[in-house]
Amino acid sequence: MQSLIIPIESQSDLSLLMAILERMGIKASLVSEDDTRMQARKSLVSYNRKIKKTNLSENEIHEEVKDYRKTKHVQK
Repeated sequence: MQSLIIPIESQSDLSLLMAILERMGIKASLVSEDDTRMQARKSLVSYNRKIKKTNLSENEIHEEVKDYRKTKHVQK
């Protein structure tokens, strides 16, 4: 999974971009600016892990669990 951030100015820009990606055989989805920060952080972490293909250290796992619990608590 890879992410590409493109500022969209109008509906026609969006339609053109989606059509080009579809012709290239790329599945794409639109993420608006209103999505939560947690979702963006999780996507970024997932993207980075897939690129690096390395194991997380124990401290990194603990930090991620803490961050997840904090954001989950805030969302309730």
